Amino acid sequence: MGLPALTLPILLLSPLIQSFLGIEGALAFRGDRYLLLALATTVYFYGGWPFLSGLASELRGGAPGMMTLIALAITVAFA
Repeated sequence: MGLPALTLPILLLSPLIQSFLGIEGALAFRGDRYLLLALATTVYFYGGWPFLSGLASELRGGAPGMMTLIALAITVAFA
């Protein structure tokens, strides 16, 4: 398993993708939003870990750089 295996469930549970496909509510179940949040959070931290740890080391060194920029971008997108 891995991140690609999480992509399909995230896409299918996303309300915007469901509306594009014309299947609004077809995959709805109790707690589906929490599952979507859990899957997206997993992808954010697992895939973004190199950038998030790079952000911490760049800020500790007092020299923000590209890792800071990318970590900020993925964090804003996630939020």
